[in-house]
Amino acid sequence: MSLPVLADLPAVRPSAVLISFDTGNTKDLIKYEGGAVSYGQPTTPLNRVRQRLLDKGIAILTPAAPSDRSGGIDFNWRESYTHLRDIEALVAEAHKRLPGVPVVLHGYIAGATSLIYAARERISGVDGYVITSGQLGIHRDDSLSGIKTRGLVIQPLSHWCDLTPTPEAREVAAAAHWQFVGAGHARPERQPRCVTNSNTGLVGLDAEYADLLSRWIAGESAPASLGANPAALSYDESVFMVEGASRGLFGKNKIEVSVFTPPGKGPFPLLVFNHGDVEDSPSLRRHLRFRDMVMANEFLAMGFVVAIPARPGVGRSDGIYRRFSGSGGIFIGPATGLLEKGKAHLQEGLAALNFVRGLPQVDASRVVMAGQSAGGFAVACLGLMEPPVEGVKAIINFSGGRTDTPTGETAKGLNEGMVSVFEVLGKSITPPSLWIFAENDSRYTAETIRAAYAAYAAAGGQAKLLLYPAIARDGHFIYHQPDKWRAETRAFLASLGLLSAP
Repeated sequence: MSLPVLADLPAVRPSAVLISFDTGNTKDLIKYEGGAVSYGQPTTPLNRVRQRLLDKGIAILTPAAPSDRSGGIDFNWRESYTHLRDIEALVAEAHKRLPGVPVVLHGYIAGATSLIYAARERISGVDGYVITSGQLGIHRDDSLSGIKTRGLVIQPLSHWCDLTPTPEAREVAAAAHWQFVGAGHARPERQPRCVTNSNTGLVGLDAEYADLLSRWIAGESAPASLGANPAALSYDESVFMVEGASRGLFGKNKIEVSVFTPPGKGPFPLLVFNHGDVEDSPSLRRHLRFRDMVMANEFLAMGFVVAIPARPGVGRSDGIYRRFSGSGGIFIGPATGLLEKGKAHLQEGLAALNFVRGLPQVDASRVVMAGQSAGGFAVACLGLMEPPVEGVKAIINFSGGRTDTPTGETAKGLNEGMVSVFEVLGKSITPPSLWIFAENDSRYTAETIRAAYAAYAAAGGQAKLLLYPAIARDGHFIYHQPDKWRAETRAFLASLGLLSAP
């Protein structure tokens, strides 16, 4: 096995060596064309300032995928001991060829994982760490407090990239005792983009970025900010631990709530989005923060503050995650027992609402409760709560119900239990609701959806059903296809005086 490395050396003896791990799977980082070797992603921020750093005497080494990794480097590889040994060998080789010259590691977006792993394992010979626009969501629970080597976390603030949330960047910096530098732009981005020629890639800040890197690598302190200060935010994202509804050994459990605020002058209407059941996965086991950016982006664009609470056991929410009551993914017991399950899920969303409605940027008189799947069914139970919940003007139910179909199977026939509970819910006093479903929902048939809606409306429930034709793959996840329901949802919210943005 060999490790290809692109080495850019200054004309004089280097004052430092920067080893950079870049974004993506790195299979195309180094190209051989016409007998010449070149860097394969010219728009990344470090490559744009490559010549500036060389002019300042900094050598740059860029490792590609090892020769036995034809598919490139993925996240599992970045966290492997094999990759760690590659990093150790490259650091040792740099010291061998340039004795006495400091070596700094750099990671950009996904490349931050290579750097974090090296820092966490405290490999020898590294004199500093720099992260630019790091994809750090999976690292907030890593053990970073024992790191003794200095580091820098450079985070874009005006961006709209789902991969690089600012709260995690601040948290990783604090845990590792590294300095956080906010990189701001004078104009915020208006569309979600993670490409390197967006604000995520620090476009327009090349001179300042190169100067910051060269000075910090030389031992000087870094400024607290880069570029525009204050930054023109695309949105503001905060994370709170809020007293939830369930109880643990030491009192009420805390739940994790992510809050997204649009730019501009508030107070803004509020949408609380309640997530559905979460599959067992590495994300659940690693306590990744639950942040549904399709929902956040869509309603931020409408001028809403968006709050996304995580149910117990999800993210850092206290308690044990319970996906369902029953066997094989279905509820066992009388149909009315489904209502108790829905109310239990809703309690956590209401706990988040009680906290978030007190934030200064929120107009507590204009609240929308929304949810998908189990979360959609939960918000449909709003009228059962005592005392009545104040300030909620609308409900949006994305594919919300309770299935009678075991996990992994597709629903067939009429789900009479779901129809009967929606008949009960229709008799409760609830705000107007919008139901958004697709005909090929794996959890309930189109027949069941229509029958549940008819029973709800006949019992007195105020609702509008949007039942879309079959979509690609599973219609249960139509909520992640906003192009289909955006116009009608905006019209629904506007009719209730809830839409702030055009």
